[in-house]
Amino acid sequence: MPSTATPPCPRWASDPLASCARSGLYRRNGRFCFPRCNIASKYNRCNLFLHSCFLPAGLWWVGRCVTIEPTDRRFFMPFEFAFLDWLQQFHNPVLDALAVFLNYAGEHGEIWIAFTLLLLLFRRTRKAGCAMATALVLYLVAGDCILKPLFARPRPCDVNTAITILVKRPHGHSFPSGHTASAFAAAFALWLQNRKLGVPALVLAAFIAFTRLYLYVHFPTDVLGGLVLGLALGFFASWIVDQLANKSKKKQSV
Repeated sequence: MPSTATPPCPRWASDPLASCARSGLYRRNGRFCFPRCNIASKYNRCNLFLHSCFLPAGLWWVGRCVTIEPTDRRFFMPFEFAFLDWLQQFHNPVLDALAVFLNYAGEHGEIWIAFTLLLLLFRRTRKAGCAMATALVLYLVAGDCILKPLFARPRPCDVNTAITILVKRPHGHSFPSGHTASAFAAAFALWLQNRKLGVPALVLAAFIAFTRLYLYVHFPTDVLGGLVLGLALGFFASWIVDQLANKSKKKQSV
């Protein structure tokens, strides 16, 4: 009597390129199987390489558009000043207090550093804490040490001195927004490791980005650049931590 048991999944699918490149899954005898081949990993490495090439080019283009040369400023500055001036009508005591608090709480990433240290204390969230710490270190190098001095863009409160800002003028240049970049780097790295904690962190990061415009200390393109940079650094930080964790597990299994 023939056996009715489902045969084991073969190592290769009939069309491994299509199955691996899409999702890594293929169907065999009514059963989903994970092909153990290197095509998917090569495909992901190719994507990672392309992103690592195009991201710096995109940041360079955005930064080139926000330099202080008059020919570049002519297109972006009027729109950005109009948007910032429009936001000033929404000032109220509650938003003012929150914006000022988050300005000083995130001036050197204190709020994210505290959250990172808290996650590192517990074993279940230690990996997420490592990802956040890596993301913050990556921003410190890429944002504060490289991009801000490279573009040296003035802040809107430096150009339009008629506006009285609620906080002391932040140190350093305007592009990219450091508060936004560090917030999204830490929050996105956390979200990739822990969805439950990452969602409120991303909401907080979005509100911090809004307060930078509300306080008149960043242009919209500064915040946009900080958002892109933060998401990229958060992704790379989470990827680095995952790779190190996988290597550690392999060593322990051997």
